[in-house]
Amino acid sequence: MRIIALFLLFLGASFGATITQMLENASQAPLEKIDELALKGEKAKEGLSYAALYPKLSLVGSIDHYNSPTNLRPLSPTESADIAKSNGGYPFSRDIASYGAVLSMPIFVKSLYTNAELSNKLVSANEDKKRLSTSLRQAAIIGANAKYEYINDLLLALEAKKASLQEVQKTIEIKVKNGRAAEIELTKINEQLNQVEIKKSELNNSKLEIESLLKTLTGIEIDAPAKMSFVGGAFDGEALALSQKSKESEAAALAQKSAKESLWPTISLNAKYFKNYGKAYNNDESVERDYGSVGVQVVLPLFDKERYSQIELKSVEAQKAAAALAQTKIEIESKLKALSAQYENLKESKKLAKASITNYEEMLKVAKTAYLNERMTQEEYLRYEEALLSSKAAYYGSEADIWANITQRGAIYGVDFKGVVK
Repeated sequence: MRIIALFLLFLGASFGATITQMLENASQAPLEKIDELALKGEKAKEGLSYAALYPKLSLVGSIDHYNSPTNLRPLSPTESADIAKSNGGYPFSRDIASYGAVLSMPIFVKSLYTNAELSNKLVSANEDKKRLSTSLRQAAIIGANAKYEYINDLLLALEAKKASLQEVQKTIEIKVKNGRAAEIELTKINEQLNQVEIKKSELNNSKLEIESLLKTLTGIEIDAPAKMSFVGGAFDGEALALSQKSKESEAAALAQKSAKESLWPTISLNAKYFKNYGKAYNNDESVERDYGSVGVQVVLPLFDKERYSQIELKSVEAQKAAAALAQTKIEIESKLKALSAQYENLKESKKLAKASITNYEEMLKVAKTAYLNERMTQEEYLRYEEALLSSKAAYYGSEADIWANITQRGAIYGVDFKGVVK
C-alpha cells in the first residue's frame, strides 16, 4: 500500500509544474495585469500634470445674430470719418461670421510645477507598490507550495502509520480468533485506522483549497507540489514597503505645498486673432475686419474660502502620511528582527524534529514487538505510533515554517523570488 502511495506521489511530482513555471505564470496572471494598468494610470496622471505647463491653442469659428447692428471690431473716429466721406459701408452688422485662433500659456503658476513634482513622486511610489505586490504574490505562491509539500509529506506519514497498524491488525486478528486477545484490542486498532482515514480526508480537502489558491495566483492547474530550494543570500537594503510609504509621505507634503501655492499670484499669456464678416447695416455692403490682441494677465487671489479649506485638508493628510510612515518603520524593524531570530530557531527545531523521527522510529519498533509479545499494553504502543506521526508532522511543519519565514523577509524587501528560489 505504501509503495503504491509513493508511486502515485512520484508521478504527481513528475508531471506537476515547477516552482519557476509557477512564478513565471504569476507575472502573466490577470492580477499582475491589474497592477500594471494601475501604474499606467498613475503615469498618465503625471503626463496630465506636465501637460498643464504647455500652451493651449484653439481654432474658433462662430456665426452670431444680434438684435441691433454690432461692430465687427472697435471703430476709430478717423476710420469712421473716411467711411462717411466715401459713402462706404460701416463695419456694423446684425449677422456676424468669424473665425480665428486663441492662445493661452501659463508664464508663472507655482502650483503647476509642484503638481508635476507631486505626480512624479506618486508614480515612483506606485512603482514600489507594484513591485511589492508582485513580490507578495510570489511569496504567497511559494508559501502555498510549501504547505502543499507539508500536506503530501504528512499523507505519506499517515500511510506509513496505516501500514504499521495494519501489520499489527493482522496479528491481533489471529490472536482474537485463537482466544489469546480480547476483541476490544482489535476494535481499538480498527478505530486507529479509521482515524488515519479521517485525517487523510481532512488533508485532501486542504490540498483542494491550496490547488484552488495556486490556480488563482498562477492561472494554471496545479496537481502536485513543486520541489524548491533556496539559492539566494541574505536580504538587505531598504524595505520596499518603507520606501513606498516614504514616497507617499513626500507626495502628501507636496500636495500640501501645492494647496498653499494656490494663493500665490498667477501670470499667464493670452492672445487671440479673428477675421469677422458681415453685411454693413447702412448699405448691405460686404465688410470684413481683422481683430486681434495679446496680453499678460496677473491674477492675485484675495479671498477664496474653498482654497483655505483645501490647505487645511492637505495639511491633515500630510500629517497622517508622516504618522503612517513612522508606524510602518517601527513595524518593519520589529518584524525583521523577529523573523531573523525565528529563522535560526526554526532551523534548530527542524534539526531536533529530524532527530526525534529517528528516535521514535527505533522506539516504535521496540514498542510494537513488546506489545505483540504481551510485554506492553496496547495504549502504550499506540502512544509511540502517535508520537512518531507527531514528530514527522513537526519536521514537515518546520520546513513549511522556514519557507514562510524566507518569503516574509524577502517580500519586505520586494525581492523577485524567481532569482532566489529554484
